[in-house]
Amino acid sequence: MSIEEKLWNYIDGFCTEEEQETIRLLIETDENYQHKYLELKAFQENLTLLEMEEPAMNFTFNVMQNVQQEKILKPLKTTVDHRIIFSIAAFFIGCIVLLLGYVFM
Repeated sequence: MSIEEKLWNYIDGFCTEEEQETIRLLIETDENYQHKYLELKAFQENLTLLEMEEPAMNFTFNVMQNVQQEKILKPLKTTVDHRIIFSIAAFFIGCIVLLLGYVFM
């Protein structure tokens, strides 16, 4: 586990008591841990100061309206060109006729 992961777990309170004591000692003795701890603590405080933005009142209505329009557009199917189907069928029928003509002659 990296220094940041350990410190985030310590800050968030996800550590056991043994881990908390170990990290507390590392913060007090190790300059790298202390610097990173102060940096992460300041970052967390800045996050708590940010206000959560809320969507506009008609946001849900607009999204649902767009979803309904998407559903309306989906049923459009591609059309198959019938000339292609007839030409493939004609090829196979021609092959069968030639094969039967070769066998019975």
